[in-house]
Amino acid sequence: MILSIDMGSHNLHLVEGRVRDRTVEIVHATVQPMAQGTLVDGVVKDHAGIEMAIRSALAKNSFRSTGTIVTINSTQILIKELEIPVAGPKETADMVRFEILQSSGGSKDLVVQSVSSGTSTTPKGAKVSKVHAMALQQELVSDYYQMLKNVKLSPIALDVHQNALVKLFSGGLVNDRPMEGRSVILVDLGATSTSVYIFTNGILAYSRLLPVGCSEVERYLILQRNGEGADHGKSLSDFDLTVDALRANTELADDIVRPFFNMVSDGIQRIIQYHKGRIDSFAPDDIFLFGGATAYKGMPQTLGSILNMSVEAIRTMSRIQAPKDVRIADFINACGAMIRLD
Repeated sequence: MILSIDMGSHNLHLVEGRVRDRTVEIVHATVQPMAQGTLVDGVVKDHAGIEMAIRSALAKNSFRSTGTIVTINSTQILIKELEIPVAGPKETADMVRFEILQSSGGSKDLVVQSVSSGTSTTPKGAKVSKVHAMALQQELVSDYYQMLKNVKLSPIALDVHQNALVKLFSGGLVNDRPMEGRSVILVDLGATSTSVYIFTNGILAYSRLLPVGCSEVERYLILQRNGEGADHGKSLSDFDLTVDALRANTELADDIVRPFFNMVSDGIQRIIQYHKGRIDSFAPDDIFLFGGATAYKGMPQTLGSILNMSVEAIRTMSRIQAPKDVRIADFINACGAMIRLD
């Protein structure tokens, strides 16, 4: 078994399990809160704080694996889809690095990785390799490596959200519907940002990071919960964000929730319009949400009412097998990172 840790800005999402033929079997999973400011835009700002959070999660749960994969999201990640001449492994790696260095302004302190996504033919008949390339600053990679060593874990890989999702959503079923032969929008609702991905026929066609997250909604709900007293027994997932509930709570609706929903829906609509300009007659067949914010009651339905589209939280995936008490929408990135491609 292996351990996978998805590093969020407010929470760590830890999954321990096995992978067979791109299917992830979750054995244990937990969400571990972190102090605000511990991790900012994928960069570790408080090494002691994040190490304490990892130790706490490991101590409170039944994790036994030491081999560990970390996955992050950050505006510092450079991702490029390249078409380069067909060549051997070394020549391909050299060409990918050259293209990445050109795009990054010549910075040489980069760790560059690439995955082949097939071949294509140019209009002139030349055969080229299609390559999905990613690059991170060496210092950032070293920080995560040392962090895992400090908590007595064995680093296996550092992955990024986009690559994790490409591996997980390249086929299979989501909420009993196939990825192949359709266009699907995935929306990862985070605390400080929202990531939107368009998959067509199981292939990532477009992605964008929106600078809006659900932290303000969460902060308001926590304050409201604390005001009710310590013995009320209510968790964040008990709060109601359905349209009817928001009509009855104008403070929450007008000051907190409506701006969040409007910014997210506006970002999704702009992405759809942009993609329509690239792909004739593009129309999404499904919009699926994942991330911690999908736990709020009515979140998908309220967002769908603003978009005037059907929106669902991810409930089931044929490539993720999990115990009944595990809500897989919380662990999508961590599960995708567990899949390793040769």
